[in-house]
Formats: sequence, C-alpha cells, structure tokens
Amino acid sequence: MLERFTVDVLAEHVATQLLEGEPTPKLVHRFFRKGRRDGKRALDHASVSKLLQDAVQLAASSLVEELVRAQNQTEQRIADLQAEVDAHDELIKPHVPSGSSTFESPGPDTTSETDSGPSAVADVADSSQRLLDALAKKKSLKVARLKEAEAAEVKAREAAKKTALDLAEEKATAARAEIPRLQQHLKSLPAEFSQRFESMKHTGEILWSRYCNGFVLGESKRGSRSSDVETPAGALNFTTPPPLQTTTSDGTASADAATTPGE
Repeated sequence: MLERFTVDVLAEHVATQLLEGEPTPKLVHRFFRKGRRDGKRALDHASVSKLLQDAVQLAASSLVEELVRAQNQTEQRIADLQAEVDAHDELIKPHVPSGSSTFESPGPDTTSETDSGPSAVADVADSSQRLLDALAKKKSLKVARLKEAEAAEVKAREAAKKTALDLAEEKATAARAEIPRLQQHLKSLPAEFSQRFESMKHTGEILWSRYCNGFVLGESKRGSRSSDVETPAGALNFTTPPPLQTTTSDGTASADAATTPGE
C-alpha cells in the first residue's frame, strides 16, 4: 500500500524510472487506489502532495550529486590530457645536444731513431720497427672498435629518443583532439541533467494526476455526505535545484520557482 512508502523509497521508485520516462503501472495504480480511498473517506490530500514533492526533490538531490560527480570527472580528465600535451611540448623543446666523447687518432710515430752502429744492429732495428708497426696497428683497431661502439650507442639513443617522441606525439595528438570534445561535453552536462530532471518531474505529475483521478472517483462513491475536504486540483510544481537550471538567451534561469500545489 502507498501508506508504507517513505520519502526515500518513493524517491527511489521515481529515480529508477527516469530512463523510461514513465512510472511503472504498479506505482501508478497505487496512487490511483490511494486517491480513490482518500476521496471516499474525505481524507486530506495535502500529505500526499507533500510526500510526492519531497520524494521528487530527494531524487533530484541525487541527480545533482551525480551531475557534480560527472563534472569533476570530466574536468580531471581534461586536466590529465592537458598534462600530456604539456609534457609533449616540453619534450620537443630545442635543446643543446650533449657532446659525444672523442678519441684521438694515433699521431705520427715520434719514436726517435737510435744510434745503431754500422751493420751489427740492422736486424735489431728491423725487429723493433715491426713491433712498433704491430702495436700501432693494434691501437688503431682498438680505436676503430671504440668509435664503432660509440656510434652504435649514439644510434641506439637516437632511436630510443625518436620512439619516445613518436609516442609522445601520438598521445599529444589524441589528447588535443579529445580535449575540445570533453570541454563541449562538460558544457552540455547541465542541460543533459536538466532534461533528466524534467523527466523526473513528469513522472511526479503523472502520479499526482492518477491520485487526483482516484480521489474524484472516490468522491463520487461517497454520496451526498458533506465534507470540508476540497477536491485536489491543478498540477504540482517542483523546485528545480540551481545546478539543474538552464539559462535563456538573456542569462536568466529558465526554471520556474516552486509554487504551492493546487488544492
């Protein structure tokens, strides 16, 4: 029975039916039966209208919390993407290339000739020269290998740097494309949630209308017994929370302030 509904439970019923935009037949029928019973017994309907208004407002509060959460998440995502763009811009800034180590090539042989005497030391001189030539060749090969290793290391560093730049460029390009879309989404969130609130209000209006229909039917079965209770008339008006208010071209809020429900 409707009497068992607390504001929290009723708000949950209203909120869970937003996607469909219509209340469930079971909930509608409960309001109709409640109205018929109140009309037949000439009970005051003010408590029902207040219960329904409070329920919609409670559900709207949850909607506002969801809106704020969505805005914060979108803003954080935009900030993260902007950080990626900034990191990329910092990475590609011109910088002075670090100097590479150099290796001196072997200089001319400065070995001074020794006094060798006539022919007695000729073989010794030839042997020494061959040894010096072998050492010079060995040193030259070592230097060549070191230079080759250094060139390979530089090439590897350049390849790694290019890979990092390419990845950063790819991420920055995607971020630059995503940021405007998220910014537009952020601007559209209030209107999107405002539409959902309008759907919520529509659900509340349907429930109130069915209650009124039931009340009138109950009155007709009450006969001619007099009563001080007036037939409920008019529609309920629900207060739109400021975060869900949209603005018109002149900058004023388009949502109307709440008014007292028709009695």
